Amino acid sequence: MYQVNGCTGKMGQAVAAAGLQLVPKCITGHGRAGGYAEFSIQGIKVDVVDGDEREKVMDQGMWSSIVVEDCHLVMGTTGGDWNKLVKDVEASGVYAVIAPQMGKQVVAFQAAMELMAEQFPGAFAGYTLQVTESHQLSEVDTSGTAKAVISSFQKLGLPFNLDQIEMVRDPEEQVTRMGVPSEPPQWACIPHLPSCFC
Repeated sequence: MYQVNGCTGKMGQAVAAAGLQLVPKCITGHGRAGGYAEFSIQGIKVDVVDGDEREKVMDQGMWSSIVVEDCHLVMGTTGGDWNKLVKDVEASGVYAVIAPQMGKQVVAFQAAMELMAEQFPGAFAGYTLQVTESHQLSEVDTSGTAKAVISSFQKLGLPFNLDQIEMVRDPEEQVTRMGVPSEPPQWACIPHLPSCFC
């Protein structure tokens, strides 16, 4: 059985709906569980627990059906306490890949921007910047990818504050104005997931 945390988002739903036998529990981000009182995947009601309540819920024994094994971890997130996450992974003794962005083209672009910022500081001084980012409707925070790219542009000499970012959350506007696909991509290799998917 698989526990898919974050199954309320598009990526989590795509993974969870791929025919896996699911544990009917899901931990979601800070302050997000309240909107999912009647959440289900594959016709199975899933109890969505706020990330802030995780320890409390586990202490109450509500997670007795979940077996925690040592497993390698792949996580794509910009949220949470990064220092604690690194410390916990180092203490666990398992291998982990934790990245704020999993798209190889975006990762390559970010690396190029960071390299440019290091080698040509101030090169864009005097120019202006406009940033528009798009996320699912439930995403309340600014995109971590947008923050990383802006950081590189700031080092290149562009004065820009994060509160200047235009955040687009309306699905219709995302499709018509920005060309964002309305459906998540289909997964071809889901049946080959390892014994523990976090």
